[in-house]
Amino acid sequence: MCSEKENEDMSATLNQLYSPYKSLEESLKEMKNMRQGKKEKRNWRKMMKDIKADMDEGKL
Repeated sequence: MCSEKENEDMSATLNQLYSPYKSLEESLKEMKNMRQGKKEKRNWRKMMKDIKADMDEGKL
């Protein structure tokens, strides 16, 4: 069984990982940086390549 502390830690982690507000905020910042030329623009092939690499590494 999980202790009270472990449950709190897991809950905090889930809130960080699955916060729609935080995810949207990060995406909008990334788009803004791409439009300003501060960050390289990505295309569909690059995104799919990154996803496949993450899957191979066990991140997804």
